[in-house]
Amino acid sequence: MLKNLFKTSILLGVCAAVAPTFASSADDDRTNTGKKGSLVILPSVELRYDSTTGDLIQDTFVTLSNDFAAPVRVKVYYLNGNALDWTAVDFVLTMTPDEPYYWSLDNPTDASAFGQRPRSFRNVGSPVTETDAYGRTFDTLRGAVIMYALSSDADKQNTAIRWNHLSAKATAVNYVDGSAYEYNAYAFQSHLRRDNQTVPQGAPLSSEPTEYIRMDGIMYDGAPDQVLVDAFADGSTALSGGGISTEVNTRLNTLVLDMDLRSGGDGPTATLAFFTVHRQDEVPLTWSNQNHCIICWESTYLAGIRADVFDASIVNADRVKARIQTFDSYDICYPVVRALDPNLSVSYAQSPLIGVTIKELSFEGQAFGTAASPLVGEGGNVGSIESATIKVGDNGGPIIPGGELGTGGDVGDLAPTAPPTGGRKGRNDR
Repeated sequence: MLKNLFKTSILLGVCAAVAPTFASSADDDRTNTGKKGSLVILPSVELRYDSTTGDLIQDTFVTLSNDFAAPVRVKVYYLNGNALDWTAVDFVLTMTPDEPYYWSLDNPTDASAFGQRPRSFRNVGSPVTETDAYGRTFDTLRGAVIMYALSSDADKQNTAIRWNHLSAKATAVNYVDGSAYEYNAYAFQSHLRRDNQTVPQGAPLSSEPTEYIRMDGIMYDGAPDQVLVDAFADGSTALSGGGISTEVNTRLNTLVLDMDLRSGGDGPTATLAFFTVHRQDEVPLTWSNQNHCIICWESTYLAGIRADVFDASIVNADRVKARIQTFDSYDICYPVVRALDPNLSVSYAQSPLIGVTIKELSFEGQAFGTAASPLVGEGGNVGSIESATIKVGDNGGPIIPGGELGTGGDVGDLAPTAPPTGGRKGRNDR
């Protein structure tokens, strides 16, 4: 049985405006985790620490790869998912040709091939204390990582470029449990066209420093109109075997894709998540008067959303499937936000989601394991995508002092001799 659940679990990041739905002729115009892109997003990263000693329990390693025979600069944002401490910090990495690079989010000590060391994810804020489904308490720092390709031209240092050769992974390693999980980043390719043809790899996506990252199927792939959660009900023992009783509980981590990363920006965005749920025998479990609001970033057990829908002992089923669609949220989410913090400045809008499910396994309470699955994106209508916008630092520059890392050299020294080739609106719409 799931223990220590919160009826409503809301964690924040940094979010803002929303845009309308666009029609797409193919799923190639919608983000997924099975391709490379010019923009890559890890919607869920986590550090865990012992609440008493402060010792590291779990680290997350980010792997970033440049799959092209030319160097590229990459803008990196860390987002804090804490409800009352939403923050973003940024820096720039230079990837050498065909470089695979990784770093620890807790303590990034390994330099890249270009001699750079990323920031620590701890720069986004302080951990908060949490109790898991099995009664274990720890301090956690959670959120997301966003990365996109930048121009190397001296006069376009803060301009995004088309560079559909980036890929990334998040690998979480729990040193106490002796377990790990890994998932691929959501990749957004650029499809920008000028003069009736797609711009070449390395071409700038705007004439001025980039201030808006538009996931609209043109500048970058669109976002999913809906996401699918296909999971075991919390408390299920369906995975038992070999004489060992195995309980599974699923944590749903979601990121609202409209966000404002600027210092002193518009604040986070609240969106209403509507769940259409079916049990494994096709019995519908959808409930009326839904009021589950997500404010930029959230991590919650499924049964914490609705126990009589997602708790195995109540629904009498091991497997459930939920389709999540978002809607304009002001009337429903305003009271939720006010209860969280009356002084919190929030935009209310429909905004698309991406995310990850983390399966937490207990083997008779003696050993623990985890597994991760990115959410599957869907179109509410045939071929539809959802548009989202990320507002980046003023004129694309760093949002806090020291945001730009020293390069240890000039990216031009590594450059090749030739250029690389290759429906529902809410408040505060832009």
